[in-house]
Amino acid sequence: MTRITLDPDGDVCLRLPYHHHNIYIQTVAEAQDDNEASIDNPGPAESSTGLRSKTTVDLIVSSKVLATVSPVFKTMFYGNFREGVEAAAARASSRLYMQELPEDDDEVTLVFCALTHGKTEQLPEEPSIPFQLAMAEFAKKYLCIKFLELPGRAWLRRELEQEELSRMHVEVAYYSVARLCHLLYVAYTLDLPHEFAVIMGTIAINLHGRNDDLSDLMPERFDHNVMDFLKALRRDCAHRVHKEVLKQAAVYDIPVFREHKHVPNCEAVANARYTEATAILGIWPIRPEYIGTTLQAVFDNLPALSPGLMTAVLDEPVECTCATESGYCRVQLSKRAADLVSACSEMREDLLGRRAEFLSYYQCLDCLKAGGIADQNVAVDCRCAHMYPDEN
Repeated sequence: MTRITLDPDGDVCLRLPYHHHNIYIQTVAEAQDDNEASIDNPGPAESSTGLRSKTTVDLIVSSKVLATVSPVFKTMFYGNFREGVEAAAARASSRLYMQELPEDDDEVTLVFCALTHGKTEQLPEEPSIPFQLAMAEFAKKYLCIKFLELPGRAWLRRELEQEELSRMHVEVAYYSVARLCHLLYVAYTLDLPHEFAVIMGTIAINLHGRNDDLSDLMPERFDHNVMDFLKALRRDCAHRVHKEVLKQAAVYDIPVFREHKHVPNCEAVANARYTEATAILGIWPIRPEYIGTTLQAVFDNLPALSPGLMTAVLDEPVECTCATESGYCRVQLSKRAADLVSACSEMREDLLGRRAEFLSYYQCLDCLKAGGIADQNVAVDCRCAHMYPDEN
């Protein structure tokens, strides 16, 4: 048996199955004083649930603290059921009451109890994604989602920062999407609207537009149809990029054209060069959905449209018959490229929540839980500002 005391005056011992491979549990246990008092009421060697003391980890905690943050623990220790009656009798006789939790994870329960008891030195610095998933399930089971809001948000934001830093070094986006889908479930379960919207946007721009992208990656535990929202968001983003790319190819500045003798030829050259450059970079859409590539790849290639790199992309000077007179085609090409880069950059910033509003209601956790209503006239109290379809 491994014992960890979170409250020296605790009145409850939580007994959990001990995973011997869990280095975190071992580290916390070894850091405690070996001379601490033993459990007053250790219980039978083998209980009805089959937990033997030598294969368990015991957490000494305060029932009042747990009851404060979880109505389930409040009912367990202070209710009228068997556990509550036995716990009351143990408190009356100053004995330590043992409560077995055979279905709970030892590490998750330890971290939860450490948080409730203010033992921040016993928290993992870099919780894994499987741990965060298990913690989300724990919060759902014990109805303590609100209590885990702040640590959950901190863990998710750390993951998103790492995701952004490593993005340029990940060769296979499929692995990144797999991680993000699990983080999405954590944000969904812990009811974190901002993090949910950011993760939705991040997944959307890393999908290839295939219907089977998420079939093996998305957790099946969502209570709402997140898959449809995510596919709609990706489709919406792809059409927005497609619209911006074609928009720049159709620019026709008549007032400026009248000032230049060779404007029609310049316009044709600018259009041709723009189309050729965006096609070479994979930005020009073969289909509006950008199937087979990610929108993140499109965004990453946009800087190559800058004037200084355009010649290298086209492998020839950007010139036409008027080059010696006005260079209008070069000016137009640079302007169109700059406008496209600016529009797509703003789009990505909106997707990731870096401006006033999120890009789409498909990123909104509150709209999702309200049944997926895309109508700003319907009273949905959205905690994250976002655009609606008729604003796009």
